[in-house]
Amino acid sequence: FLTFAVSFFSNPRHSLKRLYSLTWEISSSIAKPVVKWLVRKLRGLGAHEPVTMSWYAYAFNEFKRKRNSKFPNDLSQIRCPTQKGLVSVILPVYNGARVVAESVESVLRQSYKNFELIIIDDGSTDDTPAILDKYASRDSRIKVIHQENRQLPQSLSNGFRLARGEFLTWTSDDNRMKQDFLKKMVDDLESKPSVDMIYANIDIIGEDGEYIRNSDWYRLYQNPPGSEHISLPKDPSELNIWTNNYVGSAFLYRDRVAYLLGDYSKLRFTSEDYDYWIRINEMLTLRHAGFEEPVYEYRFHSSSLTSREKELKIMENRMSLMAFDDFRRDFTLYPITWIFDSHFSDKPGEQIFQRLRKKAERARHIVMEPGELIFEKLPRLWYPSVYICVTDKSELPSPPDNGLPASPSKILIYAGEEKLPSKVDPSWDLCIATGKNQLPVKLEQKYQGWIVIEDVDTLFVTLDIRIRSDHTAKIEQEIFGTNKEMAGVRTSLIICTYRRSDRLIKALESAC
Repeated sequence: FLTFAVSFFSNPRHSLKRLYSLTWEISSSIAKPVVKWLVRKLRGLGAHEPVTMSWYAYAFNEFKRKRNSKFPNDLSQIRCPTQKGLVSVILPVYNGARVVAESVESVLRQSYKNFELIIIDDGSTDDTPAILDKYASRDSRIKVIHQENRQLPQSLSNGFRLARGEFLTWTSDDNRMKQDFLKKMVDDLESKPSVDMIYANIDIIGEDGEYIRNSDWYRLYQNPPGSEHISLPKDPSELNIWTNNYVGSAFLYRDRVAYLLGDYSKLRFTSEDYDYWIRINEMLTLRHAGFEEPVYEYRFHSSSLTSREKELKIMENRMSLMAFDDFRRDFTLYPITWIFDSHFSDKPGEQIFQRLRKKAERARHIVMEPGELIFEKLPRLWYPSVYICVTDKSELPSPPDNGLPASPSKILIYAGEEKLPSKVDPSWDLCIATGKNQLPVKLEQKYQGWIVIEDVDTLFVTLDIRIRSDHTAKIEQEIFGTNKEMAGVRTSLIICTYRRSDRLIKALESAC
């Protein structure tokens, strides 16, 4: 130190340079091993704990976490008016005379025999009707419906409204089920009571029905690479965020899905299946099947919808769907206005009424009684609401004609023990019985009930899903359907952006 002090006073500039150099050497000698240690730790962390979730998956899982914190989605206690163990297979056909027999035969060859095949002939002009009627005359499990051409979404909806099965699926006239498709899918879904839908791996075939190898289709999912075997992603978390319909064509879902979500959207031609899968994924539970074996053969040919992607603007339709579903996910977290009414004389009815009210209040929804608010002053479309009537009386009430919002869901809850009637006021959107000994009864209106739910927690989640499904369908119709009331209405568009010129351009283009 003394030497440095003498040197400093004799030549301060040189001494400061020397001090800086010495300090740098000491700090470097200390820092280098620290840095090396950090690098080793980080490399080890990367080797043992790789990043397994993309941004898309993370965003969707955050949504599911918020939703499930209020609405746990184990709906295994719902009982619907369907036949236990029966699988309803819907087959929509339009001018499929060339290959439809292969599809029908693949269903008839199933090792699982407890199925019904409902074929919707969508106004075919070739020999399809005659081929289908011939099959129906030979097998009582086949039912053929001939209708005017209404496109795929409406055909699917018409078919599923006729379905009687506990399990539901649909196939195409140009695809084939493998022999154990139904058995493996039913066994897997039955082993997971809380799961609402499963999807499985597939093989790809060509126009001649032979396996396609070294194809560009599903290249990233070919397992092994270049083979016909397609191993679809196990995690459905990206399905709603990233434009990629990887559920595929091998799937099976429960009857309660149809009663909660309703029809396929007739406004989503070419993406009606994708729309339905993402609705299931965000409101219910979707999982990959627990086996790897491909159980379905998907055909690529020049007339298939997939091959006509540019002509039908399939990608554009999917982008539109993604934008709408972004809103729809937010909408599932909005509060609902619950208008409670009651007609009960016994304790069971009162208990259900009070517990249901408390569930709505704890979820921070708006709870009121009929006539408590002047609903005409509220927004007609963006105000989700429901009229709930709880009764235990044998004479079932009808919904009130006034004192309600413009378009609420109307749901009747019967807490009595008398036998459920086969007819109710058609104004009710959904009828639910809560008695332990009640048996579900199919009513005339589509997905009207009766369904049976004994547990109030399950009842509350069921109501929430059905209310939101019905209301978003009305919003979708208003936006994308032909509505004269909306013609000429001016809208304001706000786009928030930050250093994303490419995305800004796409946003502007989508609005034009």
